[in-house]
Amino acid sequence: MKKLKRLISALLMLTTFVSVFTVVGVVNNVNAEFEQTSYQFSSKMGVGINIGNSLDSTSGGETGWGNPKISKELVTAFKTKGFKTVRIPVTWGYQCDSDGNINSSYLARVKEVVDYAYTQDMYVIINTHHEMGWLRTWWANAYGEQNTAKLEKMLDRF
Repeated sequence: MKKLKRLISALLMLTTFVSVFTVVGVVNNVNAEFEQTSYQFSSKMGVGINIGNSLDSTSGGETGWGNPKISKELVTAFKTKGFKTVRIPVTWGYQCDSDGNINSSYLARVKEVVDYAYTQDMYVIINTHHEMGWLRTWWANAYGEQNTAKLEKMLDRF
C-alpha cells in the first residue's frame, strides 16, 4: 500500500510538472495582440454600439420585440459611422434542449451576425443575457457539469 501511494504521488508530481511547463510554453508563444493590459486592449476597441432586443429576445425570435432582423448592411452602417465594437446580447437558455444542445439554426444565426462584424474588422462582445435559470445555478453541484457542457458548446462555435 505504501508503494502504491508513492507511485501515485510520483505520477501526480510528474503530471503537474509537465502541465506547468506546457502552460509556460503556450503562454510564451501567445500572439503579441494579447500581450497587453486590459486598458491597452480596450482602448483599441474605441466607441461601441449595442444590438439589443434581437438575439436576446425571449419570445417571438429575433424580431419578437419589434426590431428588424439584424443585417449585414446594418453592421456595415455602424462601421461606416465610426463604431469599432459591437455588443451582441444573446439569450441561450430558450434555445437549448434538456441535454444542453443549442438549436443549430439559432447557433448558426448568432455566428452569422458575429461574422458580419468580424468581416468589418470590428471587435465583438457576445453578452449572455436574460439567463434566469441555468446560468444562475452555474456553481450548484447539481447543474455544474450540465452547464459546463452548454457553455462549451456555445464557446466552441466562436
